[in-house]
Amino acid sequence: MSNPVIHSDLRTKLLFVSILLLGLSLNSVAWCFAVYGEIGKKYNQLGGPGGVLGGALSDEADAPYGGRFNNFQRGFIYWHPRIGAFAVWGLIGAKWNEAGRVNYGYPITDETGTPDGRGRYNHFRAIHLGGNPEGSIYWTPQTGAHLIYGAIRAKWASMGWEKSSLGYPTSDEFAEGGYRRSNFERGYIRWTPERGAEVMSYGDEAKSPGAFGGIRVNGIQLAANNVPFAGDATFMSESTLCGLWHNNLNGGANLNEWAKNTVRNAANPRMRGFSVRSDAQMRLTQTCSARAEMLTACADKVTVRINLPRNLFLFHVTTPGPLPGWTDPELSVDWDMEARVDILIPQTVQSPLGIGAPSFAVTNIKLDSQNASGDLAKAAYEVYTYLGGKDILAQFTHDWRFFLPNLERTIASLSPQLSRIPAGYRIESCVKGNVMVLNGMAPLPPGTQCPQGLTGPNCDQVIIK
Repeated sequence: MSNPVIHSDLRTKLLFVSILLLGLSLNSVAWCFAVYGEIGKKYNQLGGPGGVLGGALSDEADAPYGGRFNNFQRGFIYWHPRIGAFAVWGLIGAKWNEAGRVNYGYPITDETGTPDGRGRYNHFRAIHLGGNPEGSIYWTPQTGAHLIYGAIRAKWASMGWEKSSLGYPTSDEFAEGGYRRSNFERGYIRWTPERGAEVMSYGDEAKSPGAFGGIRVNGIQLAANNVPFAGDATFMSESTLCGLWHNNLNGGANLNEWAKNTVRNAANPRMRGFSVRSDAQMRLTQTCSARAEMLTACADKVTVRINLPRNLFLFHVTTPGPLPGWTDPELSVDWDMEARVDILIPQTVQSPLGIGAPSFAVTNIKLDSQNASGDLAKAAYEVYTYLGGKDILAQFTHDWRFFLPNLERTIASLSPQLSRIPAGYRIESCVKGNVMVLNGMAPLPPGTQCPQGLTGPNCDQVIIK
């Protein structure tokens, strides 16, 4: 007969070994790499494997410009003898990694919450550059993570950082014509060596011949009985609107290739044997200014205008006749363009936000054909005529989603929020502080006496005498 005490003891030992092996398996990521010294101290301060960084993914190793580092599941710790050890993680860490890590700068802070409680940031110092300039990455759920540095950062800092009139950055710094520029929630800063850093309000450059000079709209807020419950502070800001253009121009929509082929396919049949060569280049502009406006303080639509100056089409013309394949020197057409579309505001909860018919205008079109003569010049003129005529406007209108597809998606994503306003409420749409407020108002109780001069079930109709 077996001894039950021995079996019990064996089961206990096996259970202990199983638990130990399970623990080693679960923690192998965290404990199979060496984390020590100043980096180890920082790691422990942040909670070790159970903290914000998670388990270690590398031994401590050399970093460029005299530093050391460890990689972790959700971020990094970098150390430099002139700075110390600091951690970068999450979406700020992903942005820093994309920017080249210490080539952007060594972290000089851990990720930290902003004073208003809305955002997060890290500051960095470029050890390898003269003067050791500092830069930052700021993040909010609404704006994402963006780099800010140099004279533009210094200007923003002098204004009070995110507490300034500009709010948080909504773009990395980018080139626009002869300027360097960063966009913010309520404006932008642009810089040139000659003029320094200048603070601009959105819409300052959106001045076209057809401008109607209405009330500028940046964001949207949804409310019921004057109590806000949802919104987007940058819904129709210049940064958002031009961002739609830049996303399509530089992203998957491949607008330059589409526009080039559109021009070639339309112009070549008209050129009587001549043709635009396939190596033509369309260079749609990176320069963009935009403005969303309402004609009056309370209205049922917002008009969005996007100005796109200095577009360029470079091309050679292949000739027919005895010398097939011979081409004239490069020709060009440049022009300005404006896209305009109305966002339609519903008056009842049952109706969604909508988009009206878009329109496009081409202005200041110029053909450079100094090297062309005779029939060749006439053939090149067909390209000019197409780009400046009704046909291309009709084509752009037909394919307008190549220009503003994300605007439609953004509006579609906001429309379901309207269902949070009770059925039967009417919607007032008014601009308050450059924010379009869609406020659902409850019907007045039966028998309610309207103020003098007003009538209707909601006391919102003026009595005309």
